[in-house]
Amino acid sequence: MDSIECNNCIWDAKAIIGEGPIWVEEQNSLYWVDINSKQILIYNQNNFTNKIIQLPYKIGWAFPSNKNLNILLCGFKNFIGKYNITTKNIEIIHEINEKHKNNRLNDAKFDCKGNLWTGTMDDDAITASGYLYKFSNINTKFVQDGPYIVTNGPAINYNETILYHADSISQEIYKFKINKNYDLVEKTSFIQYNTTKDGFPDGMTIDTDDHLWVARYGANKITRYDPSGQPNYEIILPAKNVTSCCFGGPNYNILYITTARNGLSDNELELFPFSGGLFKIELPFSGFKQNYSNW
Repeated sequence: MDSIECNNCIWDAKAIIGEGPIWVEEQNSLYWVDINSKQILIYNQNNFTNKIIQLPYKIGWAFPSNKNLNILLCGFKNFIGKYNITTKNIEIIHEINEKHKNNRLNDAKFDCKGNLWTGTMDDDAITASGYLYKFSNINTKFVQDGPYIVTNGPAINYNETILYHADSISQEIYKFKINKNYDLVEKTSFIQYNTTKDGFPDGMTIDTDDHLWVARYGANKITRYDPSGQPNYEIILPAKNVTSCCFGGPNYNILYITTARNGLSDNELELFPFSGGLFKIELPFSGFKQNYSNW
């Protein structure tokens, strides 16, 4: 297996839990979030500037709107809302009413049909109270799988026939088929890690070869897997908690990588000083544009 190092930290943000990267090609920018710091972070590749949007709530993800790039659809702690970058107004459009009140939204993707796939999790990562949902519109949601302690992913292949999703605490990635109604069927185990050294599967993305890229929290690496689950490429980072990744840049051959400082000791931070930073690396592989919100 080929292995390379990525030491190109383009923003030493010191994020507590950096997550949710999405490339916004119209602005040549990378959007991501710091969940616990309640922030949306924007890295502009044109002028290499950074912007932080401070929010009143924890946030798991933020998607630009196809209708207006100044409007972001956001997964806040227990509701989905629209954030207006210009006015700073937050409009609550769907409250996530679950029995376990400590749950929060964690990770998400849109498919080309406009469905939102997102998971909930216990904010203390103790109780199996989270579920993977499909929202077909603002008011209609369907439970697709669960319960989970920590939901992560999801990742959808280019033809939208396969969805991957992780149960981080059990260190397992599942593979689902997507049927013609855009529901999940035929759940199988795709990857099972076994030791703490293996890390915990976190955010994921897929390239144009239908290979899955997995951020391995606690293992300072990202691993690429072929459709059968065999690893064939890995990226080593100077950050222990690797949380997610996405392809971007003009040719979508640059991988942007988010990381976290959460839970690291002083000794670990000395060994991994760029934990919580945003990284990028040019690769001999490419991805494709992520879908924005249609809401």
